[in-house]
Amino acid sequence: MMRMKTRQEKQKCINNIHFDLLLMMLLGCMLFDTVFSLEKIAQREETLIFSDDFTKGFDCSTWKHEITLGGGGNREFQMYINSRNNSYVKNNILHLKPTLTQDAYGKDFIHNGTMDLWGKYD
Repeated sequence: MMRMKTRQEKQKCINNIHFDLLLMMLLGCMLFDTVFSLEKIAQREETLIFSDDFTKGFDCSTWKHEITLGGGGNREFQMYINSRNNSYVKNNILHLKPTLTQDAYGKDFIHNGTMDLWGKYD
């Protein structure tokens, strides 16, 4: 035979149901807010902040060469010099072309050469 619940037990059960309903409503609101926010992000249009079509060639007032022997932070020997052999515009397209030091200056230069980062060498 089933025993009758006391008033305290009934109140505790009702409180648990209220808490569960409140928790489900809160989670539902959070889920709705998340989905709504994702929809807003998906609908957002991107804004172009810079563009160059290179119709005027390589514009030195806009573009600058990185000139360094620092290796770009990866501790490798890399030199970046002011050379149009490595960056140039042809048919309105910017071309970036790496050059091996040995190919540009000769094998002997690797061990005995002197480099001026502005494009001159001995």
